[in-house]
Amino acid sequence: MKETIPTPSQKITEEQREIEVLKIYKEQISEELSESLKMIAEGKGVIRGRGSVNREIMYDAKGKSFFVNCEGKLGADVTLGDLIADVSLGHEYSFSLDTVPAPFAKEYVLARAKTRINQLYNRQIALQEKEKSEERGKLTRASHFEEALHDIEAREKGTEVHAGKQFEQDAVHLLKQVQFDLPELGIEVEEVNVVQDMDEKIDFIVKVHEHHRGVQVAEDEKTLGDEAVFGIQFTLKWKEEDLKVKQNKIDKSLAKGIHTQVDDVLLVTVPVSCSEIKKAHQEWHKRGCPPGGPVRLYTQEVKMKILEKIVDGAGGKNTVQKHKEAVEEYFRKKK
Repeated sequence: MKETIPTPSQKITEEQREIEVLKIYKEQISEELSESLKMIAEGKGVIRGRGSVNREIMYDAKGKSFFVNCEGKLGADVTLGDLIADVSLGHEYSFSLDTVPAPFAKEYVLARAKTRINQLYNRQIALQEKEKSEERGKLTRASHFEEALHDIEAREKGTEVHAGKQFEQDAVHLLKQVQFDLPELGIEVEEVNVVQDMDEKIDFIVKVHEHHRGVQVAEDEKTLGDEAVFGIQFTLKWKEEDLKVKQNKIDKSLAKGIHTQVDDVLLVTVPVSCSEIKKAHQEWHKRGCPPGGPVRLYTQEVKMKILEKIVDGAGGKNTVQKHKEAVEEYFRKKK
């Protein structure tokens, strides 16, 4: 990478220095991905975890699941979806390519690299927007991005205490697990950056593949290829007047013109109390942060409701009910 040397008259800010470091980290992740894919193609070597928590895994070909060394104990019923979703928590896994099938290994390293780069990119955007807002004298907006940087740090360190933000992370975690473990539901989840969150009122994006959606599709509904794309916004509030205020903000954002290519933004009420969310997080930490994240400790009923609200709301009418038996069995194994 060609280094740009500043002239004496140029002042390099702290934000600019960090942005340059983030760019280097992103290049390193890309280089590591290329090396990992080469190893997988050759079927030799060990994929190493480089998160804040790293655990060794072994693949059980008969049970089509993984055994994970967690706090000195070998735990089963860990799926590929768990391994991939856990990357966003800073939890990664090491495994030998002699034992883990190449398709699983490839999916894992590709998804891991994507999550890592997205996290760095999100921080980079927050730094850039904070600096830009300060230069333009938009101090309130700059303070929002400063707060966003604290939120990013809290999420990466696992120190987030706000129930709404904890639930948002848990919902994305659950959807990522289902995306890879229950492909028959036909969903895909994408996390958004701080600008999309702040300006467009989107917590994350869900894609519902066309062949899994209901027969009745509105004539004026936009579809991108064979899928419908929806932005999701959560609210912990249930009162009608509160929901109207929240929906009004979304409508104003839509009226201004959302830059992200989505069909619509859905307002989803959280089907669990703040105390239950916090309890799940506390219990998860108490147990030594096992694979699957805090959402693994939610009740099966709540997890079903999360899927129904999001998947059905995004056009997959009765998709969860159609696969209810498989989904419930999936959750039962993860208790």
